[in-house]
Amino acid sequence: MRRSGALSVRALWLVVVLALVGGGFVYAEYEKARALYKAGKYAEAADAWSEAVSSAPDYAYGHSMLGNCYMRLKKYAEAEAPLRRAVELDPSRTDYQLNLALTLERVGKYAEVVTLLDGTEPMLAGAQHARSRAKLHKIRGFCLLRTGDHARAKADLEHCKPEKSHSVAAALARACVELEDLACARKASGQALALKPTDSGTQARLLRLLLAHAPKAESPEKAQGLYEEAIAVATAYLPHAKDEALAQGYLGAAQLGAKRYGDAVKAYARQVELSPGSCPSMLNAASAEAGRAAELGDAAGPAWEAVLEWSRRAIDCNPSEITAHRKAAFALIKLQRWDEAVTAADAALALAPADPEAKRIKDEALAGKTVAAHNDAFDDESKRLEEIKRKQKEVELKRQKDIEDWRALQGLDKEEEKGSGAKDGDGAD
Repeated sequence: MRRSGALSVRALWLVVVLALVGGGFVYAEYEKARALYKAGKYAEAADAWSEAVSSAPDYAYGHSMLGNCYMRLKKYAEAEAPLRRAVELDPSRTDYQLNLALTLERVGKYAEVVTLLDGTEPMLAGAQHARSRAKLHKIRGFCLLRTGDHARAKADLEHCKPEKSHSVAAALARACVELEDLACARKASGQALALKPTDSGTQARLLRLLLAHAPKAESPEKAQGLYEEAIAVATAYLPHAKDEALAQGYLGAAQLGAKRYGDAVKAYARQVELSPGSCPSMLNAASAEAGRAAELGDAAGPAWEAVLEWSRRAIDCNPSEITAHRKAAFALIKLQRWDEAVTAADAALALAPADPEAKRIKDEALAGKTVAAHNDAFDDESKRLEEIKRKQKEVELKRQKDIEDWRALQGLDKEEEKGSGAKDGDGAD
């Protein structure tokens, strides 16, 4: 009975309101339009509400419902005008303002959304408006992110329970990445990935932040930890990455930073296989091979050959890349191919005559060549002296043999033996 009475009061109030705003739209038609909307028949409901506002142009609720129908039909451009009109007619209705803000966001008018909701926010004070405030923070947070105001976006989105909404968590993670707030990015990315493990966009952004922070870490141990974390994220990212070549590049960078040189070479080689024109990937592979060569020490010959091969591939890919020429020259120095090293350093200097690293490498190659020439000369002299000694020994041996042969021919050896025997006998008597 009480509910019936309440409906009677509301029906009477609507009749009065409709009479005041125009009178041409009767309560039965209102109920029909509302029933169509509740039944999900948004196109038919839009026609009914359109008729309502035609009959009663100052009917704010009718304009709002017409806009809502268009929003349900994803016709956001058409929803804008009636929602604007509803706000103009009744600016006290924060729900009208929130719906208009949502529509403006969908049509890309982000700055206008921020301005609108900045004005709405003071009207939503108090616990009774908690849900509306959460909606405001979400819509405005998304728009602030779009306009590049990442600090305010972060502040808004942190109010929207990111642990329960993937879209909020992913947007918050993006804002934190842009702010280079690693702790926030880790937390928000974890929340987003817990809700949607295949969110490759969030994984890629977190990877970029980890790789950017690792070289600036306070200690080698912290840097290693960041690189290892990046390897774990890249490994999870790889199976569903939209661009496998890019994912392999991230993985290779993390492995190179973590000094997993062999794994890094494999990742970069795969990246080049997938993207043959990726010149930087060839240089990165050369760097990884150089790291492996440094670990191998005296047994590094094959690794330096691999550095040289990757460097030459990078040169073929982009002849104006000075780093590739420098890497080739350095590998040739390690292989003690001095003339080729000088030529490679000269190629680098032709691109940048004042480049200090290329100059240093050339000087090292020239010094190596000079030392090698001295060593070769020393080796040649040593070989000559050894040959003289060998020949002298041969002459001495031949002289000894000639003496022995002459004595044998003269019978001197036998006479000496007899004389020796006689002396021994006399001594016995």
